[in-house]
Amino acid sequence: MSIDDQAMRYYDEGKNDELLELARREWPAQSGAVLPAGIADACFFSRNAARRKGDLVQQELWHARALTAAILTDSERTAARLLLRCCFVLLEEEAYQEARDVLGLMLRLVDRDDEQYPLFMRLFHEKSAYSFFAEGRFEDAEKYYQEALAYCQEDPRGILKVRGGTVLTGYLSHCRQPAGAADRFIAAMNEILAEAESAGFADVAEAAACNVHMMESSNCIDWCAFELV
Repeated sequence: MSIDDQAMRYYDEGKNDELLELARREWPAQSGAVLPAGIADACFFSRNAARRKGDLVQQELWHARALTAAILTDSERTAARLLLRCCFVLLEEEAYQEARDVLGLMLRLVDRDDEQYPLFMRLFHEKSAYSFFAEGRFEDAEKYYQEALAYCQEDPRGILKVRGGTVLTGYLSHCRQPAGAADRFIAAMNEILAEAESAGFADVAEAAACNVHMMESSNCIDWCAFELV
């Protein structure tokens, strides 16, 4: 198995320590040494693993290594992944259209023949959906979440995240409806919670549980996004 495929597998399985160990082992000890194929993505996923662990120093170190490796190994795929940080910084500043512009740039970096192109199409639609959600444009958000589903059929965790975003958007767009109107959204979110727990996706389950509690409390404020590392 290639370095980048192994790194992605560890990342998807939540094996953060194993992922970081893989990257440390494959990163050349000698400065200036030729970088192995697939190391750029391994560095990117290691950055996210360090973030999951709350280790800011390692997070920034692996971010720098991912950027360096992306340039030196001509890994447009890794460069595209790194642009997601820019997208979320812009969303924090409520620069919604600019965030979507960055997502368009991300997609330009990935060749249509790349085996992971469907993944980036899912990311493009999922993050675009979240940008519309954050902007309060729920109809547009639901449209993009539906389009994202078409690109994540081989990604169980991705499917649950997109479904969660869709249900949350639907609930908030109907939040001021009469009592009982939210029942279908509560049921759908509980399904996502149960499936995430069964599959071992603890972070997705935590977000779903948060949203079930919010819906059952009949408020429209204390929601949890499914934008998970």
